Amino acid sequence: MSSLPSCSVCTNAIHPIDRPAKHIVCGHVFCSECIFQLIIEEKSCPYKCQSGARLQFRGARTLPFSIVSTSESEDYTAVLGVIQAVSLQRQNLQQLADNNSKRIKILSACITNQTSSLSRFAASTRKATANQKEALQRLGGTEGRLLQEIEREKTLLAELAAAQHRLSQVKASLSKARSSNILCGLGAAGKGIPLTPGLADAASVLCKRKRDHTSLSKHYDPRPTRRRRIA
Repeated sequence: MSSLPSCSVCTNAIHPIDRPAKHIVCGHVFCSECIFQLIIEEKSCPYKCQSGARLQFRGARTLPFSIVSTSESEDYTAVLGVIQAVSLQRQNLQQLADNNSKRIKILSACITNQTSSLSRFAASTRKATANQKEALQRLGGTEGRLLQEIEREKTLLAELAAAQHRLSQVKASLSKARSSNILCGLGAAGKGIPLTPGLADAASVLCKRKRDHTSLSKHYDPRPTRRRRIA
């Protein structure tokens, strides 16, 4: 038959009715009489726990348990069941640890791959950023040159318009000069300048008109004529 647990202070057996067990804050268990005496004497746990705090009534809790008479075979069976349960729990814990180890390896490989991918992506991003900056710089230079070319083209267009205007004026002056030269040439037809028969006739007509106009200009008196009064 299994024996009852005893108090480590008074070494008396703990009984659920005569001498009930109590546990304190640190977790140690003593009989109620010893706990009461320790609290009265303002002492701490007899096992010299690290806290060293004085025991108080509010820190003592009754530990309920029941006493059942058992045989040695029953005790052996109970102990064997506990051992089997502990062994099974240990196996489960070992399997859980193995599974966690596998998961840790898988996660570590994933983290390594992701880190490598992030490193490559960061390098690509830096390279793309540098290329973009270089392209923007080239674009800025090209834009400046394009603006210069546009201004130059505007200047050339203005100069071309001015040249066309001057050319028109020169053409008009040349046309007038040609007309005047034709008249002079017609007037000097008898001075050795070869003329076609039609051009010679036109020249003679123009020269005659010119002489008539000159004769009229000489004899023309711009003053108004006075009328004679009839007597």
